Amino acid sequence: MWPFGPLLDAARLDLGADVLDVGGGDGRLLAEWRRRGQTGRGVVADASAGVDAHALPFPDASFGVVVMLRVLTHLHSPGLAVAEACRVLRPHGVLLVAAHGPQHLPGLLPVGVPAPCPALPDGWRATALAVTRPARFAWADWVALAEAYSVPPGMPRRMLETSLHLQGWVVRAPAARP
Repeated sequence: MWPFGPLLDAARLDLGADVLDVGGGDGRLLAEWRRRGQTGRGVVADASAGVDAHALPFPDASFGVVVMLRVLTHLHSPGLAVAEACRVLRPHGVLLVAAHGPQHLPGLLPVGVPAPCPALPDGWRATALAVTRPARFAWADWVALAEAYSVPPGMPRRMLETSLHLQGWVVRAPAARP
């Protein structure tokens, strides 16, 4: 499980904002945000609940923050999903997009490439974001990860100490829409 605290620290998002977590699964990111004092409405929109990231079921300008954490690589049309996220953002809202970076679980996963900034409407600004955390796994957890990623058996135990790496973008909406 990713430690969401460092990501929230790095993104410096408004604790009073209404938040949409696209692809948020069981809501762990929102739970951590609540624990830190987030007071706005929190909504998880996940495919497991029948929500399509390409056609979000919310009116325009519904949220102050939209989070897309480790979700774009799972979508058939990431650009359309980002456009939908931008549509439901309020003026001055923030879109947080992040994916596994090149140093995520080195030795277990192939070395990745930096995530490109998503295509944005005119007037939107993006700032790069990267968070790397050391990680230490129990052997059983490491084996479960390897099985989940179809890694052949025989991993050396030295890989139990590794790193988790997310990189992405904090995107800010303009005051007014064109």
